[in-house]
Amino acid sequence: MKKGTATITATAGGKSATVAVTVTGEKPVAANTTVFYPSTDFGANSTYLHYRVADGTWTTVPGVKMTAACDGWVSYTIKDAKEQPVEFVVANGSGQWDNNGGQNYKASGATIVLKDGQLGSVSPCVASVEKTPMTVYYKPTAAWKTVKMSYTIGTKTTNNVTMKAVCDGWYNATIPDTGGKNVKTAFTNGSDWDANGWTNGKGNGYWGDGDTLAVTGGQSIADVTPNCVARQ
Repeated sequence: MKKGTATITATAGGKSATVAVTVTGEKPVAANTTVFYPSTDFGANSTYLHYRVADGTWTTVPGVKMTAACDGWVSYTIKDAKEQPVEFVVANGSGQWDNNGGQNYKASGATIVLKDGQLGSVSPCVASVEKTPMTVYYKPTAAWKTVKMSYTIGTKTTNNVTMKAVCDGWYNATIPDTGGKNVKTAFTNGSDWDANGWTNGKGNGYWGDGDTLAVTGGQSIADVTPNCVARQ
């Protein structure tokens, strides 16, 4: 981003407003530094960070206690480090140290990750993305005794998903994660297919999105549950 001043004008409803914006061209500095360390090395409740910022004063031995950050990791956030160099070691509070062979570890930035003697800068505690499962209900003709489902999300197709009998001739199976996308489904008993007709050798499929999809008699309806299931 280049340094300088820019003028921005916005117009709405026949009225205009102008504001001047000054760009410093300088990279923002993170106020704090968070240090991550595997909880399996010294224990989730017995890992300590002994450190100093730049040429400042060291913490009192064994250091500050690190706390649970996410599965398999503990962390400690050093306030107002402002991306200055951090010199540190890790201890268990009972005489065991991870001190880089006596050389100590040195790093800077918003995130410091230490694992197996190696330093990194990418947080191991990435926020998990919530999954969006879909339960598919299918009611075949009475002649079908087993049912398997094929489904497509985007360009990926998953075949031979076994559906289990639920009630009143309905079968179901759950797709673990649709990603919120439209899903194409088709069904087979091992020899015959119900793919909602065929075009150029490809099944048209039954389409839907949402939490549930019910398919029977050549029709598909999203976000409904068969009555017999609702009564259970």
